[in-house]
Amino acid sequence: MRFYTMALVIACFCALPTTVDAETSLYIRSLAACVQSKQEAVGNLDAVFVVKNDIITDPTFFYPVLAEVGAIRLEYLDTPSLLKKFRQTGTSFPAIELKPMMNRDATLIVDCADYRVSVRKGRAALSVMGGTRIHWRFDASMRDYVMTNAEPWRPQM
Repeated sequence: MRFYTMALVIACFCALPTTVDAETSLYIRSLAACVQSKQEAVGNLDAVFVVKNDIITDPTFFYPVLAEVGAIRLEYLDTPSLLKKFRQTGTSFPAIELKPMMNRDATLIVDCADYRVSVRKGRAALSVMGGTRIHWRFDASMRDYVMTNAEPWRPQM
């Protein structure tokens, strides 16, 4: 009897989906909100460079990968790609990165950091220029998370 129960529990867990819908992934929705916030602050953007990290490379958190937000093209760059991009342009350029989610009371917070990418001594250097803090709250009537605030932040010295 114990074997049957364990096999049933394992079968149920194996049937669960391993990827998250684009509509329910707060990381994807946070990236879109961050890009829109950046568009409002900066103005005309053609492309946004997104720094690849563990969140973006893990399909459990980030699937499907967004190719664009509105008319803004997204390009995902790892460290070698950042160096290559810098060598191609010959000048520093902006990039954004999604940070791990934080839980504060009934609010989930996703930080999106704005960087200035440059190269020092052959290594990519990311200088923090600020970012956007996205606040999410679960709305039981809609059975979904609702963005309650997207506030810009600057680095503190």
